[in-house]
Amino acid sequence: MINSKTRYRLGLDLGTNSIGWAAVEIGVGGQPCGLLDMGVRIFPDGRDPTSEASNAVERRVARGQRRRRDRYLNRRERLMQALVKYGLMPEDVAARKDLECLDPYELRARASKEQLQPYEGNYILHLTNQPE
Repeated sequence: MINSKTRYRLGLDLGTNSIGWAAVEIGVGGQPCGLLDMGVRIFPDGRDPTSEASNAVERRVARGQRRRRDRYLNRRERLMQALVKYGLMPEDVAARKDLECLDPYELRARASKEQLQPYEGNYILHLTNQPE
C-alpha cells in the first residue's frame, strides 16, 4: 500500500493493445527496495472477432462519402459563382431556378447548330450534375 510518505517510482509499458505498470518502492539512496503493486490493462484490438474486419470500416466509409459529397457541392458552388461572375447565369437565385425547367438535351442540340443566349448555357451544369 502506498501512503503519502512512501517514495516510489512508476514504470509503464505502453503497447499497441495493452498498458503494463509497476510501482516500485524507493529506499534510502534512491535504490529500489520493494514492489508495491503492478498490473496490466489489455484493450481490444478494434476488430470484429468473427470476421476480423476493423470496427472503424463503417465510420471511414461514411466519412469518405461525406467528404466526396461536400467536395462535389463546393465544386458546383464555385462553378455557379464563376458563371454568375462572367454573366452566364443570373445573379438572382429565383431566376436561376427558372432556368432549371429548360431541357438540357434540347439546349445541347440547339448549341450544335446555333448560338445560344448566355443564360441558356445552363446545359453545362447538366454535364456536371453527377457526383464522382
